[in-house]
Amino acid sequence: MFLYNIQTVLSIKFVAMEILLLEDKRPKWALSYIKGYQYVEHDGLMFSYAILKKDLEPNLPGFLGFYEGFLFISEDVPYQFRAPQLLHEIWEFTRYAKIKGSCAKATKQELEYAKNNMKQYLYLSYLRYRIVFFKRLIKYYKRQNESFDTSEFSCSLKVLRDEWQKVTPSKNRQK
Repeated sequence: MFLYNIQTVLSIKFVAMEILLLEDKRPKWALSYIKGYQYVEHDGLMFSYAILKKDLEPNLPGFLGFYEGFLFISEDVPYQFRAPQLLHEIWEFTRYAKIKGSCAKATKQELEYAKNNMKQYLYLSYLRYRIVFFKRLIKYYKRQNESFDTSEFSCSLKVLRDEWQKVTPSKNRQK
């Protein structure tokens, strides 16, 4: 006979309910690419997200998004880099959704979160990772549609580069 305390039972029910809610938001295009589910926590709130197979979009390594309430990230994003990026998506498409420059505002908040939750060496690696990602993101969308406005992404890339300039000694800076 198994004995569970009430907190364990409630936790199991909470997780099951969250997965059901997440599954209800799953777009059809994502169904065959879902590898699993995880949670990211911020300010006492838990956010469910799906981990998608990287072959959904091989031309954009490290893809992620917040599509109509469905939060997702590629399996190839390093685990320790997931939380700040996922929170960026949440902030950009909720808190800053109706504000011009929403991506850059979310990037600033993401960097603050990463700085406060990562060791310095990991934060520097994270910054490099995000700079490369935004460069790829801009190229990706320009290839998809030459008239696509990438100015939001470019503003975020500038925020990332400015931060890189602030936190790295001049001998380590990329030119």
